[in-house]
Amino acid sequence: GIDVSTTLDVDGVTISSNNTAATNYIWINCIDDTQIPGETNVDFIATAVGDYAVIVTEENCTDTSNCVNVNILGLEDIIFEDFILYPNPTADGMFTISYEGVIQKIDVVDMLGRVISLPVNLETNVIDGSELANGKYMVRLYTESKTILQQEVVVIK
Repeated sequence: GIDVSTTLDVDGVTISSNNTAATNYIWINCIDDTQIPGETNVDFIATAVGDYAVIVTEENCTDTSNCVNVNILGLEDIIFEDFILYPNPTADGMFTISYEGVIQKIDVVDMLGRVISLPVNLETNVIDGSELANGKYMVRLYTESKTILQQEVVVIK
């Protein structure tokens, strides 16, 4: 069988699949067995108290982990504000962030976890990624309330 074991991080909200050889991860909510949109990485950060599992695919085998309970008290009090990134995908690397609150800093991170220094205009929230190579990047927004919001952006030139 394939490794479907998981580890709950000391932060109490990050669950990781221990199978790093898998080709596909789909995180689900155990309450109703629904797929959590956009959660297809080896790690999953819960945004609400609940029970979560991962469906792991390795070669032609697929299996589901046991459900992991996330029950951090006070987690309900954290507000995960949304921000919008557009256009996404971007054809020229230029994109704009729409966010209601105050942005302290914006980081663009490549898939290897390296932070890329890009010109960011915090007045207009325009990011100049014209130097970026094609691919997926994670945009991290640091807000005044010390929240970190993440969104993926795709550059296709």
